[in-house]
Amino acid sequence: MPKKINRFHRNGLRHLAQASTLMSALIGHEAFAQSCEGAADIWFANDESGSVDAQEMVYALDFFYKVADEFLFEEIEGAKAAAFGWSVGDGPFDYVLPASASFGDLDDTGYLDPNGDGDASDSSIVTDNDGQGIREAYVARTYGGGTWLAKATNDLASRIGNNNDSNADGTTDNGRQSGIPQIAVLLTDAFDTQLTTAGSGADAGQLGGSDWDTAIANLVATAGGTKMVLMLIDEAADAYNNDAATTSLIDSFVTNYDVSLFVGDTYATIADPVNNYISGLSNTICLLTDVVTRLQTPDAYSGLDTFTVTVEFSEDMVNFDVSDLVIGNGTASNLVQISPSTYTVDLTPDGSQLDITVDVPAAVADTGTGRDNRASQQAIVQYDSDADGIGDGDEGLTTDTDGDGVFDYLDLDSDNDGIPDAFENGPDGEVDSDGGGVADYLDLDSDADGVLDLWEGGSATALTLDANGDGRI
Repeated sequence: MPKKINRFHRNGLRHLAQASTLMSALIGHEAFAQSCEGAADIWFANDESGSVDAQEMVYALDFFYKVADEFLFEEIEGAKAAAFGWSVGDGPFDYVLPASASFGDLDDTGYLDPNGDGDASDSSIVTDNDGQGIREAYVARTYGGGTWLAKATNDLASRIGNNNDSNADGTTDNGRQSGIPQIAVLLTDAFDTQLTTAGSGADAGQLGGSDWDTAIANLVATAGGTKMVLMLIDEAADAYNNDAATTSLIDSFVTNYDVSLFVGDTYATIADPVNNYISGLSNTICLLTDVVTRLQTPDAYSGLDTFTVTVEFSEDMVNFDVSDLVIGNGTASNLVQISPSTYTVDLTPDGSQLDITVDVPAAVADTGTGRDNRASQQAIVQYDSDADGIGDGDEGLTTDTDGDGVFDYLDLDSDNDGIPDAFENGPDGEVDSDGGGVADYLDLDSDADGVLDLWEGGSATALTLDANGDGRI
């Protein structure tokens, strides 16, 4: 089995072709700001042992924040993440659980040490104080304990593998999703003997060496198969680069357990984006995520008019063809590649006046490096009998909002406020201007200003048209 090792050394950047290929493939996506848009549950375990001093922890936190910023966190089609800090086996732990799409809260920005001098007095952190996101939820601190590698690895496996569902809602308490990769990312700055020496007596099974080997075997077997990323920082990176016993042990994890290894540098160096460790770790993780397939379709269609669907993959893909799409009540044609990751296709209704369904099955496209796409969620384009841009199903086949004897799906002005539904409906779907839970095309006062839309329209005949003043003609 080939090693999956990204080696980053202090005297320059050296990385394997696999990582280089992935890195170039992830640059330049137009639809999302994040560099990794794949689907996975990511479980971070951060070293908080006594060898990590207060200044190094500032760098470590900023490194964490910057790595998190590289991912697209979404509940269904993106990543979810959790984190905990670890040290000696009986020491305190900081947990960010359950795994959540709010791990990278976009409302939280900035870094503890933006100028990189190890002093957090110039912090630029801005949060929305909702308790969500790693900048708020994970308050790392140094702890004067030792580095119990096997204990931390087993604890990580326990957190991932927990199947408890205390409120019986079908989702495990730890937030783990089914059917997507589970990725465990363990960061450590342990020195050579901590990495290679097993425990004895009360410490048996808790430390490095054979203890750690057993723990990693347990971790990768967790939850039907967990993928592990191991990042070596500072003393651990030195040990791997210079100590033969450490190199042999770590390389055996790569060979025996398919561990993805990322060799770092000092905390100050990895926290600086110029040195590529942030993108390097995120790319190493991203290589293990599922390639997501997203569909963009109109909400509704009318008649036999052809419309366009956009297929977007989270990475650059090849071998995708129009015949790969599964279309219900229509046909697909004219596949056009807009970018290496984005395609458009024309859909033509079959005349049945039924909703059109669009699916992209799994494994119909690939990255060219052995990774296939994940199946898309099914897109449904509703038929629109009155051509107002709102699907019949959304308007309701038996709903008559204004009581005029014409069902909404056939009524060009469903609330009879003198403003056509097509005008009150937005180009990207239903609009609810006042956030009141009623779409504008059904809301007689869509901006909730106390003045009825009919009267705001400025019609000179409004008084005549609305004799009883209820906002309807």
